[in-house]
Amino acid sequence: AQAPRVWVLEAGDVSTLARPVEVPWLADGERVETMRVSPDGTRAMLVVRAERGSARERVLVAGIVRDTQGRATALADPWHPAHTRVEVDSARWASTTDLVVAARRTQDQRVAAFTVPLGGWLDTLPEQAGLVDVQAVPTGQSFVPVARTEDGRLHTRDGPSVWFGARNGDELVIPGT
Repeated sequence: AQAPRVWVLEAGDVSTLARPVEVPWLADGERVETMRVSPDGTRAMLVVRAERGSARERVLVAGIVRDTQGRATALADPWHPAHTRVEVDSARWASTTDLVVAARRTQDQRVAAFTVPLGGWLDTLPEQAGLVDVQAVPTGQSFVPVARTEDGRLHTRDGPSVWFGARNGDELVIPGT
């Protein structure tokens, strides 16, 4: 019944209390579906639903504003790196400058996987039926996307245009992410 809010907990202190972070651009009726902080701690990626009951979702990236002690106090005005995506099943940081997103455009029949370099062009990954999630496994200087489908299979890339069914699984856990 209240305006949407974002809260923060200070890492490393189990007795800390959550406190609100200023997000003046988040409109009444919007809902934050997902929020993930970048690996370097400078930006937040949010999936925001336009309004209650709407299927329209946006992927947003906002800088984290910090006080003199380094505590998060606000999120700066966001940028829309994947503005043509309307239904977002998952969005995650792949690196400090890239996202991996499982989403659908208005004209698409089903969800597809994309890499989203900040400040660059979206790259469509190979089509995969039943896609529900895409994650990025770090490989030193880069990453490898891994897709999960609704039948519980995990798929890795096999060349530029094919997914390879690697294993069954409910979730892929990547330490440090």
